[in-house]
Formats: sequence, structure tokens, C-alpha cells
Amino acid sequence: MYGRFQAEIEQLNERVLERAGERPTAGLLMTHPGVGPITAMATDVFLGESPKRFRDGKALASYIQDRENSRRRASVIAPSMHLPAKWMPPLSLELKR
Repeated sequence: MYGRFQAEIEQLNERVLERAGERPTAGLLMTHPGVGPITAMATDVFLGESPKRFRDGKALASYIQDRENSRRRASVIAPSMHLPAKWMPPLSLELKR
């Protein structure tokens, strides 16, 4: 059973790597040490079509912080609500480098 799951995981990893390679921004992010295809694609999707809309790392960090604060306010209003920005604050540190 383990072998079957391992083979399926390897196929999925290959597909994710191919998809990430199709996205120019994700490909660029993967050139940074420690940034794999999943993190690169998630960041690319989170930032949208034009990451150049942020003038610098501080503007990007501010955007991420605003999203995180919105998520926190929403969780006070509706605790069962889960927003995708939950994992982004650590990534802001990677993108500033």
C-alpha cells in the first residue's frame, strides 16, 4: 500500500512542478533556495496577475498584513470562516530577500 501511495505522490509532485514551470512568476520564485513549486504557485496565485503593482517589499508586506488583519476580524465575526491568507506572513520574509 505504501508503494502505491508513494508512486501516486511522485506523479502528483511531477504535475505540480510542470504547472509551476508554466507560470513565469512561480518559476522565478523557485530560483530562491527553499521555495518549491507548491509555495511558488501559492504565492503567485495570492499576488495575482501583476506582482509589480507593489513598489517594494514594504508595500507587499503591508498588503499581506492587511489581509491577515482582515482574516482576524472575520474570525471574530464568524469563527468558522477560514481565509487563505493564514499562511502568508512567513512568506513575506522570503520575498523581501
